[in-house]
Amino acid sequence: DSGAEAEGGEIYLEVTTEGLQSLMDAADTDGDGKLSVNELVSHSLKQQMGSTDVDADLKEFDTDNSDTVSFAEAGTGLGFADMTHDGREAMERVRFDAADKDKDGELSLTELEQYMNPNDEELANAEAADAFARSDSDGDGKLSMEEYKAERKHMTSALGGDETQESEDESDPDARAEEEFALLDTNQDGGVDKDEAKSFLQGRNLLMVEMKGLVDANDDDGDGLLSKEEFVDKLDTIKDNEALLQNFFESDQGEDAEGGGED
Repeated sequence: DSGAEAEGGEIYLEVTTEGLQSLMDAADTDGDGKLSVNELVSHSLKQQMGSTDVDADLKEFDTDNSDTVSFAEAGTGLGFADMTHDGREAMERVRFDAADKDKDGELSLTELEQYMNPNDEELANAEAADAFARSDSDGDGKLSMEEYKAERKHMTSALGGDETQESEDESDPDARAEEEFALLDTNQDGGVDKDEAKSFLQGRNLLMVEMKGLVDANDDDGDGLLSKEEFVDKLDTIKDNEALLQNFFESDQGEDAEGGGED
């Protein structure tokens, strides 16, 4: 088989015609027979969330056997308690407090599930409010390009990145930020508002860039969408696409797929 249904989410094992068709069927949420950038991004995030075993997380994090998870336990379990930059802890505190519905300082299983969901709308709203309080320096309710770059730098540092050095996958942070900004600014008014910023805060910004690259490289008719002919039927040209392999197919299958997909 080219793909397999895994408990909690879809996992595509090999880049074959059948695997691409399975991916297209699952990601095409509006049923128009084509894939948009947003559909590809949303499906990638759905797969990430689908692989999360919240019951196992609760058991792992809950060191005092209270059947709940405190902020300290979450910090230990997720590793941010040991980070030297306190920005990550502050970011996690915003998410934790938003998920802690009864405000008892502990997350139940249901609350932990929300906290662990990178695509949760309510938590993204809380994060957006926090980000704008920090970076919307002129208070106009939008992030300008420079304000966005400042917030991006803050988040990169908070997540453990080093802004003083260029990373292998981001040789020009300003250029990447400008590309992200253009994608996030969906109404093209020169500013990113809170709704648009949620895509960035939910981890969509890099995915948007990657998925737009995937679409642009194969969108033969220029409509901004991938049809079956531009996706499934282009196995030989699409099978080695890095964004496709990293986001939808197991990374160790890339070499297997390279040899030939279907005979």
